[in-house]
Amino acid sequence: MRSSCSNYASPLHMIPKRGTLEWRPVGDYRALNAQTVKDKYPIPCIADFTSQLHGTKIFSHVDHQIPINPADIPKTAICTPFGLFGSTRMQFGLCIASSTFQRFIDEVTRDLSGVYAFVDDILIAPDEHVQHLRAFSLNFKIMAFV
Repeated sequence: MRSSCSNYASPLHMIPKRGTLEWRPVGDYRALNAQTVKDKYPIPCIADFTSQLHGTKIFSHVDHQIPINPADIPKTAICTPFGLFGSTRMQFGLCIASSTFQRFIDEVTRDLSGVYAFVDDILIAPDEHVQHLRAFSLNFKIMAFV
């Protein structure tokens, strides 16, 4: 998040994190989502790859956020008690977040077997575990800065 002087502003809500006593801030992007052109990209069925992971003992979980186009950052502004702030990373309250993330990660991991992306999580569980992590890291750096 960064300070903003945008003409857009979405309200801020505090939502309890599931299973904990912690809270997380969430922008209410319903008005922005109503005006957004929807991006249709399929999200995989989790059952399609969980059966392939049966018996696997070593996993790596990679968490990543997609940068927002600088021209679109003002649209993500939320009102807080501390002022107006815009997000520099894709927020999952945005209607295109899941499909944007899935498309990006599918492109990055296309040639890597044993890599499974689902919504905002990437799970790596191959026999060549370390080599895949290195390849993923290299591919991600190349894709992220093109």
